[in-house]
Amino acid sequence: MLLDHLRVIDIGSFVAAPAAATAMSDFGADVIKVEPLDGDGYRRLLAGLPSDYFWLLTSRNKRSLALDVKSDSGLAVFHRLVASADVLITNYRADLVLKLGIDYASVREIREDIIYAHVTGYGHEGEESQRPAFDTTAWWGRSGMQEFTRDVGAPPIISAPGQGDHATAMSVFGAVMAALYRRERTGAGAYVSTSLLANGVWSNGMVLQALCEGTDWSSAKHAGESTRAPLLTLYQTGDGRWVQLSLLNPAKEWAPFTEAVYRPDWLTDPRFATVEARTENARELQDAIAQAIRELSLETFRTRMDARKITYGYAAHNRDLLDDPQLVDNEMVVPTQNSEGDYRRTIMSPIRIADEQKRTPSRAPSIGEHTDEVLGELGFSAQDVAELRSAGVVG
Repeated sequence: MLLDHLRVIDIGSFVAAPAAATAMSDFGADVIKVEPLDGDGYRRLLAGLPSDYFWLLTSRNKRSLALDVKSDSGLAVFHRLVASADVLITNYRADLVLKLGIDYASVREIREDIIYAHVTGYGHEGEESQRPAFDTTAWWGRSGMQEFTRDVGAPPIISAPGQGDHATAMSVFGAVMAALYRRERTGAGAYVSTSLLANGVWSNGMVLQALCEGTDWSSAKHAGESTRAPLLTLYQTGDGRWVQLSLLNPAKEWAPFTEAVYRPDWLTDPRFATVEARTENARELQDAIAQAIRELSLETFRTRMDARKITYGYAAHNRDLLDDPQLVDNEMVVPTQNSEGDYRRTIMSPIRIADEQKRTPSRAPSIGEHTDEVLGELGFSAQDVAELRSAGVVG
């Protein structure tokens, strides 16, 4: 497999950094999850529910080493692990990695060519650099997306769980792979970093670029915008589903669209016959399209739009997605190594490389499940491991 020669240390918590390591594990990397003796706090995010769903997604394929890196003996074990590793990924705060002695400068003294990836909430500089963050606070709220993504007068909403974390993880994956490419060419290690805020701002880049040029879309939207572009907005079907029009080329798509919604008369209606007329009568057109689409079921709407190759989308029900042929055929939802129980399917990382296989996902480890195995690979004897366990250094 593409990355089966690499050892990756995942000493992060929750999602943004660990999910990048997950993507590497999908391509065969040996990922060792270093977590406290009582486990990563992410394991307990859904405490009381029948399964640790989020943990199963982000920690597949990994081996768990339960280690107290706060102790001198634990740090010594960690340093020996670093000497065997190619990549270290963390999202601990900068002050914490420094306090623990797992910062880049310390790690580089042990493995000069290591790739060290660090994810922060708000970036390394500035007065907010040490603020704790989750994706919903830094990626979603602080970036401006939360303010923009709402209807006029409506309160802002909270993002989906892990939405910004998983997007940020792909930036980390790309940064690590670029650094590995440079190492192949030069032999040099690298410190790479990104933040939840930087990825949120990038995701919100079109709105912010408009502001760079003096156009404030967000204030227009929330200060009484009279209508959205009728051919680029949401409508509800007769069976209560929501569809998204995306007719970016009306010169080509307007005529077939009128056929699709059984309104060819709009082609000669002076209110809608030209681009200028449709712009001038946008509110009337939006109301007319809304009425036409309300007369169709989602299935009918999709069939008629697809037949005319018109661009649209629809709000899928999450409960339908696991068996959606498009997701299954493209290996977005995949079977795991477990044919029974609560972990028979999972969500695959989104990057594909032609002719490169991904491993069949294995279940996320229990706390310290591979401690003895990993320490044995590092040269610790069974007696050494027993003493470390007795001293409370490993679990």
